[in-house]
Amino acid sequence: YWYIQYKQFTPEEREHRQKIKKINALFKSAKRHTQKEEFKSAIEDYKHILAVQPNDLDAKISLAGTLAWDKQYDEAQRLTEEILKDKPDYSDALIILGNIHAWQKNYEKSIEILTSALEKNPNNTPLLMALSNVYRWRGATEDKEKSKEVLRQILKINPNHKEANDLLKKE
Repeated sequence: YWYIQYKQFTPEEREHRQKIKKINALFKSAKRHTQKEEFKSAIEDYKHILAVQPNDLDAKISLAGTLAWDKQYDEAQRLTEEILKDKPDYSDALIILGNIHAWQKNYEKSIEILTSALEKNPNNTPLLMALSNVYRWRGATEDKEKSKEVLRQILKINPNHKEANDLLKKE
């Protein structure tokens, strides 16, 4: 039955459906590679997606994050800033940019990026979680208290936030 339906598609429609299948397979592959910390392979998968669909925001942001995990900070930052030119309030990109700076020990810049984003969107729990992480990573005594304060803020917004609850219990 599906074959009869498939035959009814125009060649262009069949080609488009095949392209979508290929992209979905590449996303699955990239996610598998990322979970196994095979970042180079995941990066290649995302680049293949972008070769077919250059404006795919999910692929761009996933590529930027994977580049950052692979310590390719300059390329990750370039791509993230490119995304932010079109979508300046895109929290996933702001989190990645904040992480890039924090992972290079540029904590002040990271905190600046995240607190600025939170001024526009104070209840964004992923942004708050990223800020809490930066305070913890910086590690100064006063930063531990700032991290806890941000975690408590997350729990006011979402009392069931697992990661915030778990971190507060540890500290």
